[in-house]
Amino acid sequence: MRSDVAVIGAGPAGCAVAIALRSAGVAVTLVGQGRQGRIRMGESLPAEARPMLGRLGIGEEFAFAGHVPSPGIASAWATANLAFRDAFTAPLGGGWLIDRDRFDAGLVQAARSAGATVIEGPRVTAVRREAGGWRLSIGSLRRRGATPPPQGRDELGARFVVDATGRGGVLARRHGAPRHADRLMCAFAVLPRLPRPLVARRAVIESAEHGWWYGADIGEERTVAGLFSDPDVIRRTSATGPRGWHDLLRRTLHVSGLFGRLDPPSDVRTVPAASHCLTRLYGEGWAAAGDAASAFDPLTSAGVYTALRSGADVAAGVREALDGRYDALAVHQRRTQARYTSYLLRRRDYYGMEARWPGAPFWLRRAGPLFEPGAAG
Repeated sequence: MRSDVAVIGAGPAGCAVAIALRSAGVAVTLVGQGRQGRIRMGESLPAEARPMLGRLGIGEEFAFAGHVPSPGIASAWATANLAFRDAFTAPLGGGWLIDRDRFDAGLVQAARSAGATVIEGPRVTAVRREAGGWRLSIGSLRRRGATPPPQGRDELGARFVVDATGRGGVLARRHGAPRHADRLMCAFAVLPRLPRPLVARRAVIESAEHGWWYGADIGEERTVAGLFSDPDVIRRTSATGPRGWHDLLRRTLHVSGLFGRLDPPSDVRTVPAASHCLTRLYGEGWAAAGDAASAFDPLTSAGVYTALRSGADVAAGVREALDGRYDALAVHQRRTQARYTSYLLRRRDYYGMEARWPGAPFWLRRAGPLFEPGAAG
């Protein structure tokens, strides 16, 4: 099969690219990476996403069905006291605590409704140049739950490829070396919901000796809690195991209060959460969108919104690139890299506010220069 544009990765950025291109009449094939059904961290989505989703033609009743409306964030940072940041006074009001699997599935359905060809389940195993574009090999079509490409074919031809595969950046990293700021990762578990009335429906952030904790209601009587830290710290504190993770959670003052008496979880999962930005976000016949291009610290609470915005911007650039003009993608690259540099400065200042554990490796590393490659191996 063949398409004008192949989008690899069916998260917020990839779906935004596919939906925006279809609205311009471009033939798009969206290839998922087999993430549906996998337990993931819950995330918050700010109200600023409303106009973005509106521009993509996605109504709130569709995008936010079943997600938890949130009035703001509660945080204990640089102090043991809990402070509240409410969104009621913001122009667009409050946001949501979202279940990423449900939210992403809704975006995939929106892309399908917009006319994109959607291949879910199998992974892209190879991407290679060919005359007039690219050839993608799509692997293991026999996996349970996989939706094979039309007519059972396992190859896809495209004039242009968008890498929206997240922090891994399977195609983009071949062409643009990433600039790393850290190696942050998260050890998290999904737990029964037992929220305190004071912080119900708010994401709770709390700094601790070994990193910082996030807790949030994700609906369906479930709450997610995660420790964000460096890989070596997580290993040394045994936070990859249920008992070690549970012991660290119990030491928190506020996040632990979301759950009351709680036994160790049955499973703790780890996911990368490092900050990075590629030195090159596009080239002849390809572009990177979302976390494949640049990724920010989850402290910003803007990951999904930033991915949607990136996807819409990349789609506008791809429309021009199909006609041989790359000016819009060049502007997108400059803006993305400028935002990343500005973010690094804010990130350094924010981490620098926490001075209660000056000798702890996690905080000591973040008191140093902007870029710390290899600091947390």
